[in-house]
Amino acid sequence: MDKTLDQAGPLLTINDVMERLTVGEWFVRRLIAERRIGYLKVGAKVRFTRDDVENFVVSSRRLHVSTSSWEDFDPPGIPEFLQSSSPKSPKG
Repeated sequence: MDKTLDQAGPLLTINDVMERLTVGEWFVRRLIAERRIGYLKVGAKVRFTRDDVENFVVSSRRLHVSTSSWEDFDPPGIPEFLQSSSPKSPKG
């Protein structure tokens, strides 16, 4: 369930988000246009909650796969000849 405005804390401006993410204004505006970050419209102004920014950061996180474990990686749906380290061509 969504938090009420009182529970969400103070609303953040585009400048606040720029500072928190250490990015420029146009990057934040692009996130809004691409609907990649939650936001509120207050009249003509755009505002964010702390949860909007936190959710964006969490959804943007990419995990590092070390090269040492790459040989053990077995993704579903990839043909076996593409997974092996020795070059083979598909039979067919």
